[in-house]
Amino acid sequence: MVVVSGCRRSGTSLWMQILIAAGFPYIGKPFMHSWKKSIYEANQYGFYESEFRNGIYFETNPDPVTGIFIPPLQTQLHAVKIFASSLNKTDISYLHRVIHTIRHWKEHCFSFDKLSKMENAHYKTIYEKQFKNINLSIEEIIQLKNFRVHPAIEWFNNNYSFIQDMALRGYATHCVSYDKLLEKPKESISKTIKWCYAKKPSDIRYLDNDLYDQSQYSFKLNLDSAYLAVKHDARTYVANRLGDIYFPFCDQFSTLFDKFYECFNSENPVIPQSILKELQHCSTFLYPYVINKEKEHQGLVTKTLSKRNVSKQQFQQIENTLFRNSPGYI
Repeated sequence: MVVVSGCRRSGTSLWMQILIAAGFPYIGKPFMHSWKKSIYEANQYGFYESEFRNGIYFETNPDPVTGIFIPPLQTQLHAVKIFASSLNKTDISYLHRVIHTIRHWKEHCFSFDKLSKMENAHYKTIYEKQFKNINLSIEEIIQLKNFRVHPAIEWFNNNYSFIQDMALRGYATHCVSYDKLLEKPKESISKTIKWCYAKKPSDIRYLDNDLYDQSQYSFKLNLDSAYLAVKHDARTYVANRLGDIYFPFCDQFSTLFDKFYECFNSENPVIPQSILKELQHCSTFLYPYVINKEKEHQGLVTKTLSKRNVSKQQFQQIENTLFRNSPGYI
């Protein structure tokens, strides 16, 4: 497949819109579940996501409900979104091309915060209709629902996880920054789409030109429509216009995060060995911090449910109703 990857709020939806406008077949919907009610304002042109956003592997393919299996060869040029945190779970036979988009970490944080506020407002509406008589406030439920580190740390973990996985498994990858796409859309789109469309059949039958031309690979690219998918007015944040952001260890790592982003934002994305060493040190340093925070969160869940006299089964029912269709929860 032609996989669009990156962490949330980093331009993955824009790349899906570009590929679809260019004529690529795709897997996903503009708005899953109740998203048009809850987070429409965060992306009015559509997210184009599917259950594969969490990876294509044994738990998602075949579909656990319908039993439908998506074969890798027949979907080699289908566009699909898989977030960077789940790319390493995806079977490599589906990674025909990977477009990895990255946005400056400050913009990611502000955008993520905006989306979270929209989600929380939606949760509150459901809570007031169905759960206001329970012993937990909506604020407590949101706090307990699932563990999440600061968006800046999530940004680092997702993007560092991607470069580790890409280096280990060696699939075809093109990295492009959100800034570079908006700055030079025609150049970025033309080069990327032609690279995605390039012949790379893994079935020997498609080495016959006539059979190849009759296959799914014969659709024609529409670059002009792809260029029009880039709408500059949809951009809500620009890093150099944003104020300071505090996150744990920001004094220690914010400069490194800036350098990490600039590696992707250059004309020829390359991460120097010196920066790779700093990234490895950062990852090693943050890993135990994240693990400890997760343990603290689990302890908070147990303590709060006991204090409020709510069983784990009751809380799971609340979770399933409130959060199963939310972008942050799936």
